[in-house]
Amino acid sequence: MGGLGIVYGGQSIESDYSRKALEYLESQISGKLNYQKYDISEFLYNQKNLDELESDLKYFSLVYGSPGQEGIIQGLLNMKGIEFIGSDQFSSSLVKNKKFSKDIAFLNHYYTPKYTLICSDDNVSDKLHGFNYPLVVKPNKMGGLSLGISVCYSEEEIYEGIKEALKYDYEILIEEYVEGTEYTACVIKRNGSYIVLPLIEVMKEENMSGSKEKINGKRKLKIDPPIDEMLETRIGNMVLELFKLFNMKDFGYFDLIVNNEEVFFIEAGAVPGFTENSNIPQLLRYTNITVEDFLSEYI
Repeated sequence: MGGLGIVYGGQSIESDYSRKALEYLESQISGKLNYQKYDISEFLYNQKNLDELESDLKYFSLVYGSPGQEGIIQGLLNMKGIEFIGSDQFSSSLVKNKKFSKDIAFLNHYYTPKYTLICSDDNVSDKLHGFNYPLVVKPNKMGGLSLGISVCYSEEEIYEGIKEALKYDYEILIEEYVEGTEYTACVIKRNGSYIVLPLIEVMKEENMSGSKEKINGKRKLKIDPPIDEMLETRIGNMVLELFKLFNMKDFGYFDLIVNNEEVFFIEAGAVPGFTENSNIPQLLRYTNITVEDFLSEYI
């Protein structure tokens, strides 16, 4: 196994989440794996030279928010000829953009909730003509902590939801709320081939999970829930196909809702969370795959 470089931190609202991920990762790495860690803030904001990154390491990004999930980190590493784990700049940016990823899913005949993109100067009433309540309002490119997301049941609530979402992004995605069972499907590489880990069912106490619950692990999740075998196979085939269509690499996750046997694509992520309570770490423990074994597939 080669050496690992871990980049973390940043100055986005999700930087604390990044540091929690670093703490967990370090707790799972034994002395067998050589690794170095770098606070990416030193390179993005303090003009530290990227040449100081050791070139013989393969880099794993724990940076969330704009720098890590929109492909900025990946682009910088690629520009310097530094190898890294995960999707490249283009794919990370595409997946981060909820509208773009939905467009690709829709054009390839996968179900998505009816959706539209709204900018701050758009006429909201005109854009939402023909939509049915309730509606979900979310930042189009904000990360995976449910920041700025609202479920709205009236036009008045829509404007409040847009106001909240605009704190995080100048583009707002609005989609019809689909009632059903929510699943997360995670893809990793195992023994040289991509596999779908056991599904996670998101048990809803309220309409949406907030960022605080996601960070602190207070969501109700059911790993490997009972599900019709044919439906599970369809979901697995669907996410592997989307993984390929989005040109993702190494790992990723897909949020889905199943309603009356129809599987709706909600969004995907190319930079999954990696705290103790994040989906992939929980699934690795469930399937008896150590973090070091997981990383060794890519180093």
